[in-house]
Formats: sequence, C-alpha cells, structure tokens
Amino acid sequence: EFHTDYKVSKEFPVSVPSKILLTCIALAKLDSKNEFAIILKGKIEDDGYKVSEDFIIPEQTVTGASVEFDNLKLVEYTAQGYYTVIHFHPMNLKKFSGTDDQFINTNFECSILFCDYEFTDAILNLKVGNVKIQVPAKVNVDTADVVLDTSKIKKR
Repeated sequence: EFHTDYKVSKEFPVSVPSKILLTCIALAKLDSKNEFAIILKGKIEDDGYKVSEDFIIPEQTVTGASVEFDNLKLVEYTAQGYYTVIHFHPMNLKKFSGTDDQFINTNFECSILFCDYEFTDAILNLKVGNVKIQVPAKVNVDTADVVLDTSKIKKR
C-alpha cells in the first residue's frame, strides 16, 4: 500500500474567526431586508484557508437582492490584501445565486455567504496558470479565542 500525508477533502476548509460571525450577525440585525458585504484579509495555509479578523465594510449600494461595489475603491482594497468577501442574503437563499456567481464570487479569492445567522455556502478560487478553478468550501467558525471553564460540567 502507498500512503501520503496529504489531506483529501471534497470541500476546501475555510476558518473564520468567531468575531467575524458576530460582526455579520450585528450587521444583519441592523438591516434584515437588504444584502450587505464585508471584505476581509485571508490566505491559504497548509491546513486550509484562514480568514483574519481584519475587515472593511466597503462602499456599496444594496437592495434586497443585490450588492454593487464601488469598483475603483474595491481595486484599492484588494491591492491592500482584502481578497475575501462575505455577503448576506436576507431572503433565506442559502446558496449563491447566479448573480453572485457572476459579480461577486469570481472577483475574490474566497467568497462566503451569510444567511439565517450562519455561513451557508462558500467557494475558493484557486489560480492555476491563467485559469481560476472554483472549489466548493466549508466554513468552520474558529472559537480558539473563546475561553470557557467547563470544570463544573460532569458527564454520566
């Protein structure tokens, strides 16, 4: 038998800090009828894609079914390393729409959908030569910064 140390996954693992989940929840509570987007720094590491806590709410025009960015400002932000986008669907659509695929997902290295107070869909664009390969991704909320004392919990 031949064995390697490679991890094989059908979905690319994406780690998002719990602070970012709370930020998305707060934004959704401010306006639950319109989409919004935030952009973040992130990078591919040995065990998946890591999203940082560093985010910007970019200039955008929103409706109940769309987010339109100020493209000139977006170019500035991506030049600063903001390659990840999270956007909100207020209409309980838990998968990316065709509009998302055309105007949001292809323009970022990592695109994450936030709906019903959770991350429900994600993709990663991997560059191979001059080709972008879009890979389904699975978001995990990183709770490493949450400290809990569980010493009073006893199991039977």
